[in-house]
Amino acid sequence: MHTPETYLAEGRFLNMLHVRTKPNFFIDNYTATYQAPDNTLTSIYLKVSLERSFLLEREHKFHTQASNASSKVLPLVDIVLKDANGLIPSVATPLHHGDLHDYIRECGPQPDELCRHLFEACESASDITAAGIVHRDIKPENIAMLPNGRAALFDFDNSTTIDCYDRPLMITRGYEPPEVLDILAYDGMMLRASPAQDYYCMARCIEELLEENLHWHKELRRVVDANKHPEPTARPGWEPLKDELHKAAKSA
Repeated sequence: MHTPETYLAEGRFLNMLHVRTKPNFFIDNYTATYQAPDNTLTSIYLKVSLERSFLLEREHKFHTQASNASSKVLPLVDIVLKDANGLIPSVATPLHHGDLHDYIRECGPQPDELCRHLFEACESASDITAAGIVHRDIKPENIAMLPNGRAALFDFDNSTTIDCYDRPLMITRGYEPPEVLDILAYDGMMLRASPAQDYYCMARCIEELLEENLHWHKELRRVVDANKHPEPTARPGWEPLKDELHKAAKSA
């Protein structure tokens, strides 16, 4: 794993691709290829903040805690960017096939292989729950494919600790648990962070990525639906999801 101090001026970034911008938070997201001093190439997901450096501090804090707690979380690469105005706060993570959506588009995995990767993502999520962290933004774009071919969570800038009361920073449309939508309807209200929010988001990911293939394993459908229950305390959590994904991967 390379952990270089890298400057844009050195021209070591190749094929810089601007993926998306969140103008309300002044954060730019990129994928890039880093050419190390030994000429090896490493794919990198790069997040650069021009204004709200506190978001990167938050991401770095929780991503570091999560990766320390689990080998199934994408590790950070320390990178320093520099332009004419000085240092730009940034964080970066190495990627293999990009996120899970990229992997599906490029590699076309069979349902059993996709179930295996979703099982790995649930393992990653289960580990960070055990470490006292709520991710709060689980979605296919935040499930990365590691160089060893395993899936892992990343992008922790919306994370917090279990039972912490605050207001979610960013919500991805289509993955919001109902209790989060209720809070967002009232300006200034706080929400207690709970792993149940991650259960719901992961269930939505599984439902979206497997689509019609859920029918070939009825128990998986039942557990996915249970983790989308409107009442957070009624969601069964990671173990039933992992069990049924493991079974589905073997029986597909």
